[in-house]
Amino acid sequence: MTDDAETLRATVARLEVENAQLRETADSKAKLATRTLAAYQRRVERLAEALGRLEDRDRRISEDLEEARRFQALLLSRSAQLPGVEMATIYRPAEIVGGDLYDVSSLPDGSLRVFMADATGHGVQAALRTMILKSEYDRLRSVIGSPAALLEALSERLVADYPGLELRSTAACFDVARTASGSVLRYASCAHPPLLVLTPDGRTEELYHPGPFLAASAGIQLTNTEHPVPAGTRVAIYSDGLVEEWCEKGSTFGLGPLVEALRSSGPLPVSLAALESRLLTFVGAPGLSDDATVVALRVA
Repeated sequence: MTDDAETLRATVARLEVENAQLRETADSKAKLATRTLAAYQRRVERLAEALGRLEDRDRRISEDLEEARRFQALLLSRSAQLPGVEMATIYRPAEIVGGDLYDVSSLPDGSLRVFMADATGHGVQAALRTMILKSEYDRLRSVIGSPAALLEALSERLVADYPGLELRSTAACFDVARTASGSVLRYASCAHPPLLVLTPDGRTEELYHPGPFLAASAGIQLTNTEHPVPAGTRVAIYSDGLVEEWCEKGSTFGLGPLVEALRSSGPLPVSLAALESRLLTFVGAPGLSDDATVVALRVA
């Protein structure tokens, strides 16, 4: 019995030691878990604070972009009207703001002047370039005699005053002027897509005269092209983002839908609204890959 008692006491002592060790281990793990949880909570709090700052910055950027969109839309919507000329436009940037620019204004002699430019790229950087282009164009549009001279002067000013800003762009300008024998169109281009002219007798013509990019270098030289515009003539200037837009099947939108819209017998604003809807349906869910702009006129 004595040996059994000793054995039992030894077993109890060993179990007490093991239990103490287990409690110590459990206490250590509990402390570690507490420290880990506290560190995790602090990390979560820091991440939440960082997320809050990012969301706040994203909100401010979104508000700034929306304000830029409204500002850009306001600039483009200030278009002059010439008696006897119906006008309609499409302006669809690929992003919130875009790199396409157009302007329609009346000249002192009663002519109507139309200008379009397509700055390099799209999005915010391109939109900033259009602000410079528009500002410099506004200074020149009413004081330069012909479209070619205007584009030459604008290019020269951009090269001289904004070196290194990559303001190179395509551009075109045309005037619709009244003469004793009717109306005439005077046109010049800086590597911009051709001017589309639909005559009352059903002919479709593409006016184009090769020229360098706007602001590509100093001292560019351009040529004016003159074209009669009988009553009923329809004229459209557009950016390449319209005709080169592609769908998931790999086909391009092309010039055909624009020609069809111009040939429509309805009012130009209705025809171009249908064209814009057709374009958006064509590209589908991915959306536009480039800015798409059209200015169309009909001489009454």
